[in-house]
Amino acid sequence: MPIVLSAALAHRVTLADLLLGDDPIVWRNGANNTSPITAAYLREIVTGAPFRRHFTEAGQDATALLIASNAAAVEKMRTVREANLGDVDVRTLGRAEAGAGTAESRLARRLNVPEIIVIAAAASLWGRSLSDERDALVRTNGTSQSLTTITRRLTNEVTKRISQAAESTQE
Repeated sequence: MPIVLSAALAHRVTLADLLLGDDPIVWRNGANNTSPITAAYLREIVTGAPFRRHFTEAGQDATALLIASNAAAVEKMRTVREANLGDVDVRTLGRAEAGAGTAESRLARRLNVPEIIVIAAAASLWGRSLSDERDALVRTNGTSQSLTTITRRLTNEVTKRISQAAESTQE
């Protein structure tokens, strides 16, 4: 914007010039999310002195945490692959894992399998978690079916999917 204005006005316009005044600026950070930011804060960010630290440097604690997190993710994927549910896209599995709730943990305990297996089976069926699928069906069906009926049906589908995957592993 400063480059365009400099050319149009025939004199130099800087980003700091655009932030004069004290009126808040509405910052759009997503589809419908807005938040007001003071012009003084933005000016400070634009004109501030650099902080002499490389952003690529990670402390030892952060590195250890990252390594542990990666090891846990690898172990989950190994478990999913060994259960013959490895056809699920990693992003879909991540969304399903984020939407998982008590329904997944209860079913995993009942089937005596790791929770990630239930999540992967649901993700392979619907592209989301059992809990998310149940909630979506409750919203669309209204009062035509009870929560218990929907949960029971979805639980049976996930159980069947896990059994099919286990059978094809043994063949």
